[in-house]
Amino acid sequence: MAKVLGNGIGGMQVPAGIKSQGTLIIIGWLVLVTVIVLIVLFQLGFGNPAKIVGPTCVTQPGFVCSAPSMNTTGMVKVQFGQIVYSQIVITGVGCSKNLTGFTNTSATYVVVNSGQTTTLEFPCPQPAAVGNVFSGYLWITYDAGTSTGLLMQFGKVITSVTAPSDFIVYSDHTATVTHTINQDGAMMW
Repeated sequence: MAKVLGNGIGGMQVPAGIKSQGTLIIIGWLVLVTVIVLIVLFQLGFGNPAKIVGPTCVTQPGFVCSAPSMNTTGMVKVQFGQIVYSQIVITGVGCSKNLTGFTNTSATYVVVNSGQTTTLEFPCPQPAAVGNVFSGYLWITYDAGTSTGLLMQFGKVITSVTAPSDFIVYSDHTATVTHTINQDGAMMW
């Protein structure tokens, strides 16, 4: 049990280690400054991986995923490309928060030739508030040559949720060539 000197400010008991009101004031200021510093760090993104690292998308070898963004309705938009096949036809896209598979799917028909990129949108399971971080996996169903209905988890994405006005929705899902990919898998501008 702590030794008590007597009544302190407002009749509160003061532990023996604190011998004056000056010490109490200093401790109060230290607590206030600590709280303010923590609030500033939180506002700057401390603890928010998408704000510190920025949006990322890591893919399987031979595939490209760049510029991920998510809107408040749960749609994740990425630039997708591949150099694995001479041509693939993406027939479905999906998104999940874990590797067990996806439940949110969207049928589509997008032709992607080797070395080309296109914008793809993935319906993800959880719409979120602006500024929140989404981390999940992107899946595609595709046809390549004589093989059809191939399913692949091709990327892991981390991105912050943006306002709907900052997010352009492409409803026709047509492929447009915007970049090319060299043989090392790097995007050429």
